[in-house]
Amino acid sequence: ASVPFVEVIQRSRGSGKKVVLTKELLENYYHQPLHAVAEELGLAKTTLKASCRRLGLPQWPYQHSGARKGRIAANSKGT
Repeated sequence: ASVPFVEVIQRSRGSGKKVVLTKELLENYYHQPLHAVAEELGLAKTTLKASCRRLGLPQWPYQHSGARKGRIAANSKGT
């Protein structure tokens, strides 16, 4: 049961401005990590994550670079 939009309040320096988030708006940021998008929109990461859930996005779709994935895979093999 997702909603068409979510209204949240910016936290940046007490501005208190409302931001309306939609799936369409967030699609423009899918190539960036969640923390960078939250900073750009003036929101806390937790607020952005919760808003995504309400919009029907189970997790942020950004994929890490291949180099980092390689390090993670190497660490999981016990090396």
